[in-house]
Amino acid sequence: MLSAGYSLSTPRFLLDTYPGAAAAYSLRKLRSGYSGPCVRVRRSSDNAEKDIGFSGETLDETALLNFVGNNDGFVVTWYGQSSNARDISENTQARQPQIVSSGSILTSNSLPTLDFEGSVLHKNGFTISQPFTSFAVTEYTSTDTEFVHDGWNLDGSKPDNSHRVILRELNGNNHIFAGSNMAGSVKKQVLHAQSAHYEGASSNIFINGSSDATGDAGTNDLTDGFVVGSDHKASLPGNDHDGNISELVIFGVSQKSNQSAIQQNQIDYYNL
Repeated sequence: MLSAGYSLSTPRFLLDTYPGAAAAYSLRKLRSGYSGPCVRVRRSSDNAEKDIGFSGETLDETALLNFVGNNDGFVVTWYGQSSNARDISENTQARQPQIVSSGSILTSNSLPTLDFEGSVLHKNGFTISQPFTSFAVTEYTSTDTEFVHDGWNLDGSKPDNSHRVILRELNGNNHIFAGSNMAGSVKKQVLHAQSAHYEGASSNIFINGSSDATGDAGTNDLTDGFVVGSDHKASLPGNDHDGNISELVIFGVSQKSNQSAIQQNQIDYYNL
């Protein structure tokens, strides 16, 4: 029997087929060898926290609702499923993304998602160097500048933009930045697969399996980790992600030749 969201044509375990992820977060299981939890959740009734794992290959929704009850649930940690185990977290309660509202799991295209409005998760202390490729399943819900990821500078120690590698929406368009601005087409305000390949003048944006833009995004590397759902300083409210993120995978190697195929896996699973 297939798990929810899968079809017979969908290769299971994305990272088994395409290894080399430097960081990987999802509400589905991405790697067959991963045995850890999916998310750590805080419930609003008493601020108790609990790790929630998978049921088969998808988020254990029964365990999640048994813990949260008729309250709200927020993600404290989104566990990394790559072999690097780079978990992303946020300790400030008011800035944690939401996963349950009044006893109902938040969904996009009928599958669980995280609402990042006014929220952020982050991890520092590691480097990802160009060329590398980022894949997100996201939904933009406003006309503001909306960040999927950016370089880490939460302590304000970096005086310039040389650490910044951005996947976002800017001025109504898909947009990436790694030292230079590169814009694509008009953003999608529905759940979609958005990918960026960072390789200087050979950078690109892919949307739902097709090329959206090519050009020069600059040569910045992620030099000290990254921030998800906000800009590099977590300037909330304002430069956050007014919308949902269901999956984010950053490969520490070039996946330029596999962008369409990796996005097709996401398209099939998330019914995009």
